[in-house]
Amino acid sequence: MDHNIFMWRCFELARRGGKATRSNPNVGCVIVKDGKVIGEGYHKIFGGKHAEIEAIESVKDQTQLKGATIYVSLEPCCHTGKTPPCTDKIIEMGFSHVFISVLDPNPLVAGQGAKILENHGIHVVTGLLENDGKKVIRKFVANLQRRPYIILKSVQSKDGYIGAKNQQIWLSNEFTTTLSHQWRSESDGIMIGTQTAINDNPSLTTRHWTGHHPTRIIWDRSLKIPGDANIFDPIAPTILLNEVKEGTENHITYVNTRDKSLREILTTLYNMGTFSLIIEGGTSTLNVFYDAGWWDEARIIKTPHILENKYSNLVEGIKIEGQEVSNVDINGDFLTIIDKPKLRIRNELQENYASY
Repeated sequence: MDHNIFMWRCFELARRGGKATRSNPNVGCVIVKDGKVIGEGYHKIFGGKHAEIEAIESVKDQTQLKGATIYVSLEPCCHTGKTPPCTDKIIEMGFSHVFISVLDPNPLVAGQGAKILENHGIHVVTGLLENDGKKVIRKFVANLQRRPYIILKSVQSKDGYIGAKNQQIWLSNEFTTTLSHQWRSESDGIMIGTQTAINDNPSLTTRHWTGHHPTRIIWDRSLKIPGDANIFDPIAPTILLNEVKEGTENHITYVNTRDKSLREILTTLYNMGTFSLIIEGGTSTLNVFYDAGWWDEARIIKTPHILENKYSNLVEGIKIEGQEVSNVDINGDFLTIIDKPKLRIRNELQENYASY
């Protein structure tokens, strides 16, 4: 039996949870008996049933569970949180085999779930398609550090510019524009700096894609963005990071960042419900996060436009070093996805675990 096929299905199911799981991990589960899938489930919403319970309850004839095999993309929990331990249910239903892709990085679990299952006579296999499983829970790993999962996003001309000062230049085509709006719908927050807000006057909504608008997060230290700017439209909530005031007025929240480190600001945003964050620019804002090492992946769109010698006061795009994981031609625009170097991710996790 090809166990990989069932684990790939777990990954596919897990991703359906999207941002509805908030700071909880995206997890998928498949139940197999005599080589056939008899149940499936995934973690659908924060505080809701875990993937294992959803899969177990999807099986109409519960007697089939005894001696069945269960595949799960993340180690079953063994502690009581918003729901009871999944290990208890797996033991109760009489599963004979459990295949796990990734051990839970949460110190409250961290291999204990697998040990409990083994101690009850269940055959446990861990590390099945582990590298792929880790990609599914990347947001969860960032959230364990009490910060958002951070995506750096930039649209650049072929010669490496994002535009010109005090002037809006449209670079992306309709296909990458739509894709960008899909990314927004998948994220809790979207951030830009003061000059981008003034020059481009963006709405930062998902108007070209069906989905919830992200919270707009604007870095405006002295609150100089005009009050009639599109980011103040009440269609979506807005957070203004500034050094002038604190408080909430209608749909706008002012967060005073004076004397706060970037790390403290990220924790503040996490505590406000921003578990995933796209930073769209400009280059100076992107570089703040890149230079500090507070990012997880970058999405760079290179367009066929040439700006040199056509405009004055051009602004260069961000230059990212990391592992290129994808290069896609989107009707003439070229998308490159870059992962943060693994060494820096590992160091951040070590620092985080030391705080438990």
